[in-house]
Amino acid sequence: DKGKVEALVKYSRANFLTPVPHGASFDALNAALEERCRARQAERAGRREQTIGERLVADQAVLRALPEPPFEPCDKRPGKVSSTVLVRYRMNDYSVPAAYGFRDVLVKGFVDEVAIICGASEIARHPRVYGRGQFVFDPKHYLALLEQKPGALDQAAPLQNWALPEPLQHLRRLLEGRMGNRGKREFIQALRLVEAPPQVLLGHYLRRSNCRLSCANMTKLPRKPPVRGSIIPAIFCASPSSNSSIAKGAWSSAASAPPAFPR
Repeated sequence: DKGKVEALVKYSRANFLTPVPHGASFDALNAALEERCRARQAERAGRREQTIGERLVADQAVLRALPEPPFEPCDKRPGKVSSTVLVRYRMNDYSVPAAYGFRDVLVKGFVDEVAIICGASEIARHPRVYGRGQFVFDPKHYLALLEQKPGALDQAAPLQNWALPEPLQHLRRLLEGRMGNRGKREFIQALRLVEAPPQVLLGHYLRRSNCRLSCANMTKLPRKPPVRGSIIPAIFCASPSSNSSIAKGAWSSAASAPPAFPR
């Protein structure tokens, strides 16, 4: 079997990887290789009468089921979150949410991705880089720190080149134009909505919609004038993790200072 596997690897390299193929990503390269492999199923190997695809169907009928959970083809290494909420793997740094500052983690290095595990939960996943001394940031990981340091909104390295949707950029211009520095704080609270999963926001929206319907069915009462001073709806003012350890500043570490922005 060992010799047959090596012969198949040699055949695949000579027929599928020569000349060296190029792709925009590993997914695109794998898709192209899969297409060429499936096209070969219509051919016949050696002097056999059946095609490769027909023989594959016969083999699959007697194969055992794959084990659960599936095998993870990755390199696993222990790591520790730094004071700038970064985890180093293979000479490069990857960000994690600020709530996990100074924690011990497990890093899984795949061919195209890096996953970071804390306890039994995956806390971050990034595209893998193969250089040296590179930083891979997810701006959402630093939004909790922005509430403490709103002045870093335009200077923090993790937030550079963050392409925000035009509605959010318009919201910031409105807030800062009407409320000044306070408008920046209000905008940061709105930004924290991107941390919440879509189903959480949908549930919040449905609850507010049901509340409006219930109020519409009630006997009409004298309406109070709207409260002025903030143009953000209540859903934007409620931080998704206001009850979390981030908002309370309870960092799960004996470190003297909370995580900070990398420079």
